[in-house]
Amino acid sequence: MSNISHSICSQDLETVAVDADLMSQWLEDVPKTMSSKLLYDLKTLLSHYAGFLVSNKKVTVEFPVEGIPCADVGESTIYIPVNTLAEGRVDHTISSVVHELHHIEHSLEMSKAVKIMEPILRRILGTIRVDMGGHPCSLLQKLEQREPIYFWEPKDSVSKNGHEYHDFLLQVAQDVCFLYNVLEDVRIDEMQSPSLSRYRLKHEKYCYEKSKEREDTPGIYYSKLFEALFHYKDLEHSDDIASRRDDKKAICGASAEQVPAMALHNFIEEVRDQICRRWEELVQESEESLVQQFLESKAADTFDQEDETESAYGLRVKSSKEVALDAPQACKAEEEMLYMMDEGWVEGEPGQNSDTISASLNAEIESFRNLTIVPCNEILESNPHGVTYDSLIIDYV
Repeated sequence: MSNISHSICSQDLETVAVDADLMSQWLEDVPKTMSSKLLYDLKTLLSHYAGFLVSNKKVTVEFPVEGIPCADVGESTIYIPVNTLAEGRVDHTISSVVHELHHIEHSLEMSKAVKIMEPILRRILGTIRVDMGGHPCSLLQKLEQREPIYFWEPKDSVSKNGHEYHDFLLQVAQDVCFLYNVLEDVRIDEMQSPSLSRYRLKHEKYCYEKSKEREDTPGIYYSKLFEALFHYKDLEHSDDIASRRDDKKAICGASAEQVPAMALHNFIEEVRDQICRRWEELVQESEESLVQQFLESKAADTFDQEDETESAYGLRVKSSKEVALDAPQACKAEEEMLYMMDEGWVEGEPGQNSDTISASLNAEIESFRNLTIVPCNEILESNPHGVTYDSLIIDYV
């Protein structure tokens, strides 16, 4: 799939139709087309949802210029990209806000969920046979031959201990977190009131139809998880998912602490197969890396240059400066993948046919924060009841 990113500016908004059919049923005079002022008003309005949906916590609502909706339960913060609003999809954005706020209100922190799943993951790793120095052993023994593994804090353990299999552990953590999130999404969405669930049903139908239009597939494991999600959401029927131990009623009746283990127990074979695939990929990459390192070392010996080397094999060895520049970018991409995997494949991934908000438009939207409207009432001789009007105060500071 080609990577196409379009930066939205003020002029683009004038032609964007506002899709707010549901919101228009309770809010009068919603404009038919988008504008920077309407974007600001909608951001302000949506921020107030946190006050009545999550009344027991102080929730921060952030509006980044790009990305996909997600929630940081530990920090009580949700992220709602402005680009969805700028596309005119107001009802869909309300659905995302409600969904992410329900994560803050009802879900566990992801680290706690993974910690609950860790004992089951360790048992799964114990059933997978691999080679260690020419002798068969379990994958768990292989991973822990030098130091223990901790799925529940893969990023911290990497920075503190430098585990030699941290990339692999991170991938496994991502895979099981996505599985957990499928069941948790089903559970928390069913808690929505009928008035709010209308937005969700409209949004789910849109996402489902978009997913069917995509030519690419998310792989065996993730295809099965989306099959499960669509089945639990009553968007399609799957005999396979229907035969699992826990149905939608059981998932919705479970507590937040029960869902992580429930997710693994219902899809334990899929998780085991995915771990095996991840390990096979790692082994293959390691073998290829050894060959690459050998050829690069030969090239470096032949051409001793300070910054870079072009060898007779057609290989180019990166300079130390280039490696240093690449490292932060790789870490950032890794963090974004963890942080945004909530609904990434259905809604679209950053940089793939996505719209972003230009810096000038974002500044224009935020400029409305300097406006203060003060309601006034002035008594006149000709009108003893007084004249009510609004005063507009512009703060240039």
